[in-house]
Amino acid sequence: MLSQSDVWKLQIVGLIFHHIFADTVFHCYFTTRVVHGMEQYSMPYADWAKRVVFIVGNGLRADLLFMKNGFVDIAGSPDIVAPYLRSIVETRGAWGISHTRVPSETRPGHVAFISGMNEDVSEVTKGWRQVGIDFDPVFNQSSTTFAIGSPTVLASFVPGAPPGKIQIWKFDPELEDYTKDATQRDKWVYQTLEAILRNSTAHEDLDRRLRADKTVLFLHLPGLDITGHSYRPFSKEYMMNIQTVDDIVEKTENLFRQFYGDDDTAFVSTADHGMTPIGNHGDGHPDSTCTALIVWGKGVRGSLPDSTPSSHDAYSKQLGLSHLLRRDVEQADIALLLSALIGTKWPTNAMGMLPDVDPTKPGYLLPNQGNRYMAQAALVNAQVTTGYSMSRRSTVEELGQTQLSAIETLIDVGDHYQARLHAMVLISAVQ
Repeated sequence: MLSQSDVWKLQIVGLIFHHIFADTVFHCYFTTRVVHGMEQYSMPYADWAKRVVFIVGNGLRADLLFMKNGFVDIAGSPDIVAPYLRSIVETRGAWGISHTRVPSETRPGHVAFISGMNEDVSEVTKGWRQVGIDFDPVFNQSSTTFAIGSPTVLASFVPGAPPGKIQIWKFDPELEDYTKDATQRDKWVYQTLEAILRNSTAHEDLDRRLRADKTVLFLHLPGLDITGHSYRPFSKEYMMNIQTVDDIVEKTENLFRQFYGDDDTAFVSTADHGMTPIGNHGDGHPDSTCTALIVWGKGVRGSLPDSTPSSHDAYSKQLGLSHLLRRDVEQADIALLLSALIGTKWPTNAMGMLPDVDPTKPGYLLPNQGNRYMAQAALVNAQVTTGYSMSRRSTVEELGQTQLSAIETLIDVGDHYQARLHAMVLISAVQ
């Protein structure tokens, strides 16, 4: 039988063990994933888009955006609630489902699709209280990023950026009133964009920046998140907010065509997360994690017929788009797609995979640059992802260097298919 002193010793040893064990878990899973001083890479020159418009509908569910008769219980509801975005999918754009990670919240969603990395999960507890998120977003690599939307979201990207790199327009506090019509915030974003372009004729520096290559215009539309929380996703208010977003997308494309007088703009539309039927998000249910990704414009392939075997599952068969190819991505992949569309350097801590790396299925880019270009894009992706992994895990270094050399050799001898395949395997191994 243990003496009293032995019991105390055992309890102390147990306490120390559990403290060390818990500390180890937190060290592995709750430490920042940002690494500074990484080498930067970019794709070889191509006929890129001069600018990309990145439109984020905060809290927009993919199924309710696309589904026919999705609001059948609402009197007078249209069969198709977002006809413009649907017409893009059906006639001239690439589309798929962007899968968010848990927690499906606004902050980690934006970090993922703007920087290509998934934050340490503990960061979500900070919300937007931390001014200046410590990561390398696509915005930092642009010539200038013009960002319009919610002050809580936009202000976090400015402090870590080079001076003047990100120009923001955020709505006034009175629009933060949750008792008011949330669509007014979305409309304010478009009206501000319209005013910026209109006033640029009287401001030489603004006009020059707007017309420069590698420009990003980020439109953050926060209305649906607020409407979903307040009225639930199957409400008339949520339906009308989707219609507002659809209208803004159409007006924005027309506005850019008039202002620039060219077709050198790429458009990317997605959401940070979805919404459950009771107006929540954050969990791993498809209602929260499945968001639409629609890409069109300069440098983007058009709509394609569905593949064999089909690219659809039960989730997308209800959308009435089964005749078209669905090309899914992880949310962090979107950052690399944004970089590829305008030819900027890629975010240094990116862990995503450009959809076009996989040679067995179509990606999102227009394949007019040839197979060698796609293989070089796959190499750049592998260099970025492997370099980041090597900085965090020394065990990856030998594998990474060997495989990168093999990919370069395959490109040199013209075996572009195998080069992309090797890159895909390597990226998947080190993610």
